[in-house]
Amino acid sequence: MAMSRSDPVDSLIPSRVGIDPGITALALIVSTADGLVARLSDYSGDPQATRRWLLGWLMNRLSDWDAEGSVEPATTASFMALTVRRHSNGQLTLGEFTYGEAPAAPAEWRSVPTRQLAAHAVEALSR
Repeated sequence: MAMSRSDPVDSLIPSRVGIDPGITALALIVSTADGLVARLSDYSGDPQATRRWLLGWLMNRLSDWDAEGSVEPATTASFMALTVRRHSNGQLTLGEFTYGEAPAAPAEWRSVPTRQLAAHAVEALSR
């Protein structure tokens, strides 16, 4: 899931973005007018380990939503973003998990349930 500068998500990412050295990866899932798009930017040097960790975290999140009867998966959003941190002992942990709509996202990005964004990320990370 490499990101190129022609992707629709570019409107959210400045061309000269500063990267926190503690961040190992950024996963961004957006709902454009043309459908869902998932991108993973990995800074760890071990993208497969990062993908496995993100996949496990998202699958656990979906399972927790089901077990809790949460309303969160039905909340609409036009993007979802996750950052991953690598600690000095090598352990990966969640840095941040967020989702939102305009004005944080372009108005043309359609809103869908957060479950749909998370499920798309699982599908993309499983490839």
